[in-house]
Amino acid sequence: MGYKPIIVTVFLFFIIWESQGQSLDYFLNEIEAKNLNVKLLEQEYEVALERVGQVGQMPDPTVKVGVMPLPVETRLGPQWARFGVQQQLPRKAQLQAEQALEQSKAAAKYDRIAVAELDLSHTIKTNYYLIYELEKSRTILDKSIRLLDVLERLALANMESGKGSMVDVLRIQLQREVLEERKTLLDNKKAAPQATINQVIRRPLASRIELVDSLALAYLPYEKDSLASLIRQAHPMFKSLKAQQAVSTQAMKVNALSKKSVFGVGMDYIVVTKRKDANPKYNGRDVIMPHASVKVPLNRKKYEAKDREEELNIALLEVKKQAVLEEYLVNVEKAYIQYKEAKIKLEAYKRQRKTLERTIDLLVTQYSVTGKGFDELLGLYNDLVVYDIKVLKAIVLSHLAKAEIERFF
Repeated sequence: MGYKPIIVTVFLFFIIWESQGQSLDYFLNEIEAKNLNVKLLEQEYEVALERVGQVGQMPDPTVKVGVMPLPVETRLGPQWARFGVQQQLPRKAQLQAEQALEQSKAAAKYDRIAVAELDLSHTIKTNYYLIYELEKSRTILDKSIRLLDVLERLALANMESGKGSMVDVLRIQLQREVLEERKTLLDNKKAAPQATINQVIRRPLASRIELVDSLALAYLPYEKDSLASLIRQAHPMFKSLKAQQAVSTQAMKVNALSKKSVFGVGMDYIVVTKRKDANPKYNGRDVIMPHASVKVPLNRKKYEAKDREEELNIALLEVKKQAVLEEYLVNVEKAYIQYKEAKIKLEAYKRQRKTLERTIDLLVTQYSVTGKGFDELLGLYNDLVVYDIKVLKAIVLSHLAKAEIERFF
């Protein structure tokens, strides 16, 4: 069969797949797999996990070797070399506490990943809805241009029958050119939000984003009164701050255990050379000397300062949690006001648009029969575009409000 047909098939598959467009969920699902900042935070978390295996172990023993250039004379002979080994014996509780401290530090880094993903999801949503608004606005303009084409044919027919003038036709053509220019401007505005989304998921910045979603008024499945509690429990920023407090609490436990004495054991082996001028009992016998040690932490000020540092840090993080909660709740309140505004506007615009459509139908009939009312009819066609755009903006505004609320859990 050869490779060429396979390559062509795969190429065509991707072209067809791209042409089908992508939903908002597609871009959101790409964040974890593609975003470089998320991958960086994940690697930092993995590095922190490796620290857990580096603590909680017995310290390395100390081995000593000494040679005496001037041997020490003893009754059994001169001592000329000394070998020793020493092992500190920290408490098991301290080793476990140090390991738990590193685990707490890793947990604090893990929650940063979810915080980043929430922020990136919000970035994608807002820019996706902006692209949606621009594309649907373009569709509205296309629809208006088609209506102007119908009106132009009607104006030409009236002109031929003597009920209209060429001025009507020229004004319609001018209005169509204005709409075509607006379409071009809308296409140009898509570049910035498109590049932002592509940058988040590491695609070429100029990659086209073809939308498949069709939006209606957003639905809010949240109880506003319970959001404060939900944010405290579910938002990864609060989990991260709690994890940082846990780090300080665990550091205080390690500090408390560090105040206690640490014991050690060891053994020295001394090499003794036999005497040549005499032969006492055990002549030249080497020396084995077991010994024990204890490290006494006499400087208590540094441990007390460490406790005060961690206590202040816990209090600081508590204040930060409250400040973050208040900031989030203000933004949520603004989002609910924005959503309510969008809902009220949408209902009003839809009612007004229906009235406008009925008025246009009556004026079209009047214009086709009598050739009168062209100015008012053309103005209402412009109003129809304005109302369609307003309806679209109200729908997008409701989704932006929902995205703002979802940013916090």
